[in-house]
Amino acid sequence: MDRPYFPARTFSFQKLSGPLGFDVYVKLGATKYAKIFAAGDILELERLSAYILKGTEHFYIPQEHQRAFIGAASGVLDQIAKSNGVYDSDAEQVLDEVTSSVLTDVFSQNVLNTESHKTLSTVISSYVDLAKRQPSVFPNLLKLARKQDAIYRHQVTTSIFSTLIARAYDPNNLDLIYATGYAALIHDIGISLLSLNHDEHAMNIDKNEIKKIRMHPNKGADFLRKINGMPPIIIATVLQHHEGFDGLGYPLNLKGDKIVLPARILHVADAFASHISGGRNAIALPPAMALHSLTLDRGHDPAVVTALAKLLKLG
Repeated sequence: MDRPYFPARTFSFQKLSGPLGFDVYVKLGATKYAKIFAAGDILELERLSAYILKGTEHFYIPQEHQRAFIGAASGVLDQIAKSNGVYDSDAEQVLDEVTSSVLTDVFSQNVLNTESHKTLSTVISSYVDLAKRQPSVFPNLLKLARKQDAIYRHQVTTSIFSTLIARAYDPNNLDLIYATGYAALIHDIGISLLSLNHDEHAMNIDKNEIKKIRMHPNKGADFLRKINGMPPIIIATVLQHHEGFDGLGYPLNLKGDKIVLPARILHVADAFASHISGGRNAIALPPAMALHSLTLDRGHDPAVVTALAKLLKLG
């Protein structure tokens, strides 16, 4: 039986340094792989480049070493942030790959442990860092996210807008920016925990299905409470991300500032991301039209919508 491998795009190796914590293989055929680096080896960039020049698009990591690879790649992001370095195209795609790998585990396998929590924290710290000093990277990250599946795309898109809106709302409140961005990245985890044939935006679903769908914030919050070190504000934000400023949301029917601020920001970012992305039931709206739609909806905090307008330079 084939040993299972995890494909890692070649650019993810460009910035790694020091001894490897994982084996690296190239694919020679449908079922044949050859090891080119072993755990403990120093990555030789010249040798690595030779494979890339031959047309290699992916290197392959044994499945049991996937966590070590994700840890090394997230370490690259951490170093860039700490050194105030530049997120070039390779770094942007490393950020995309790390996020994609962890979110795949979270949403397809319902795996969110201390290790993946730490990795997601690094991702959001990178978002916060980018929002502070290099926001021009975000359009590139949004383009990368569009190439992924619908769940991943929506979580990342919503997280990016949540991070940017939170910064526009209160530029100096890094705790707010971090909590909002993190909660947005996993805000729909409750949907993956329920046996649903539809998502929350689907049409033509019956009352029983609607009732079930409206349980997903509770399910998500219950799931996050089991994660050691998960900040309470993130749990509260996931629980409250469908509460309406007018009191007509769910699941708690909270109103106004009874809803935690990160949830009010996420509520706006979630709707905005859905409006500009479109989907099977709606056409994608231009940002100005999406913003106008939000201003007419009393379920959104007007101050947060104003922050979005400021961000879009439409206010």
